[in-house]
Amino acid sequence: MKKIYAVLLVVLLGVTMWTYATESVTQSYSQYGRPPNDTLVVTFTWTSAANGSVTATAIATATMTLIKGMYLSQVVTDPGSTAPTDNYAVTVTDANSLDLLGAAGANRDDTNTEVAFPTTVARPVDTTLTLNITSNVVDSATGVTKLYFSRTPTGGTQSASISGTVDVNVASGVTVDVAEGAAAGAYPALIGGIARSSDGTAVDTGDSVRAYMDLLGKLTISPYSISDNWFVSSGSDTGTNEITLQSASASLRYYITAFACSNTSAATAADALILDGASGSTLYRIPCPALGGATATFPTPIPLSTTNKAVIVKSSASVSTMYFSVTGFKAIR
Repeated sequence: MKKIYAVLLVVLLGVTMWTYATESVTQSYSQYGRPPNDTLVVTFTWTSAANGSVTATAIATATMTLIKGMYLSQVVTDPGSTAPTDNYAVTVTDANSLDLLGAAGANRDDTNTEVAFPTTVARPVDTTLTLNITSNVVDSATGVTKLYFSRTPTGGTQSASISGTVDVNVASGVTVDVAEGAAAGAYPALIGGIARSSDGTAVDTGDSVRAYMDLLGKLTISPYSISDNWFVSSGSDTGTNEITLQSASASLRYYITAFACSNTSAATAADALILDGASGSTLYRIPCPALGGATATFPTPIPLSTTNKAVIVKSSASVSTMYFSVTGFKAIR
């Protein structure tokens, strides 16, 4: 009997298998409390595609019916067990592609639950909103994103650009519509400035500056400077010598607001002079008669021409005694 041996060659073929991520976004909503103090929460549970993308998903029509007229107060981001790319981003856009979070949903953490508050002035929802998950490249990344809506504009710091930036802590409350003489509310809107006991650093023309106040909060309005910069000085002479009433300062300029003289001579009249620093030109002159005196005030202060000049006075003639008094202020310009 002929035996036939069959030789079976088994060729193992290498097989490569691909597993494609199944992208998904599901949503649900919950309502807490009763109007007008209720809060509505829209929860998105998402899984990214193989390239990390997540399809932009609009809030369901039925849910939008409940949300319209409410305010987006905060967004909570919670990365899943397959963490997304660190610093992935979340935006909540309206029909005009405007982000209601004002970019506050950028740079989300890949491990920690985080809360983002809108950084733009809150406005009631009036169009369909869409959740966008971007800047993720992880295959099958998962996460939960919750959108909180309330009927009042609450949350963190709200900012508006009105020729600059005006920050209002809406959570604390602001009272601005109060009649004159009425008691202030719990959170009145206050004006303020910067408290100083001396001049600050000069700014350039066209720069913004703070309102100056003294250390008790009193607003400084000319005349003419904060009280720490006022001066009153007196001196006397029997001849025509230059009398220094305020020493020169390299960083300060003097302004004269009042000048007085008194002449004790029985026979000689003279003029009292204010000089523009040592050996300087005459800035102001008042006649001081024999056995008399004179006073001059300057609604527009008389400045010395530059900084680093002393307040100098003198008599135009020798007398028994000429007394001088000067009032003014000093400034950095």
